[in-house]
Formats: sequence, C-alpha cells, structure tokens
Amino acid sequence: MTLWQRVILLLLALPTSTGLAAGLYWALDLPTQQGLAVAAAVFIACELLLQQLASRIPPIVGVECMPGREVEVISDFESGEQGSYVGHVRIQGERWKARVARSEGVAPRRGTRARVERVDGLTLWVTPLSR
Repeated sequence: MTLWQRVILLLLALPTSTGLAAGLYWALDLPTQQGLAVAAAVFIACELLLQQLASRIPPIVGVECMPGREVEVISDFESGEQGSYVGHVRIQGERWKARVARSEGVAPRRGTRARVERVDGLTLWVTPLSR
C-alpha cells in the first residue's frame, strides 16, 4: 500500500468509518480535532522520511547487487560469439552463464575467481581476478 493510499484511507476512515465514529469525531471539540490532524501529519511526515531513508539502502539481493561482486568460475571458459569467452560461474549459490571479453587476455579456468562487471539479461560479464 502506497503512502497516498494510506493517507486517503486515513482521511476516509477517521470521520466516516461508521456513523458512531463520525458522530464522535464531529462531537469532539476543536483542539482535539486539531490534535488528531497534527498526529496524522506527523505520521505522514514519518512515512515520507522512512521511505527516503529506505531508498538510499543499496540492494542486497537481485541483479542490481551483482556488479562488483566476486564469483567462482565453475567451468572452463571457451570461445564464443561476440568476441568473448563463454562459461559458467557461481554467485550467491546460483549458476549463471558468464562472458569475458577477449580483450581481457586469457579465458578463466575452473576454480578461479572473477568480478562481475555488468549484467546483460541472464548473462554476467566478468573480469578474471589475478591471484
């Protein structure tokens, strides 16, 4: 549920959820109604602040977090199309198809490590790590 859906729900539910609640809300004196309005505004401000803070946290899972991560090469890379070597790597317990540009020099061997440079569909472009 988005923030604005929550606001609309709050605005609809507070005074009109039932006839009794609506009657009680309008029966409240002005300072109490103002207090409820301030409380709702503080709630909305906190929601906005938390959403802003949460959007700054880097992703932990998914394709967005893969660039920069180290992977284990689980099959020897062989010549493939697009001027690259093709093989398989393991990242976060999953097997992925990977490519290395021939400009990198040598094709990675099984058991070595590589670093993910970018994700292209279901293929990882990696750079071999020299150890």
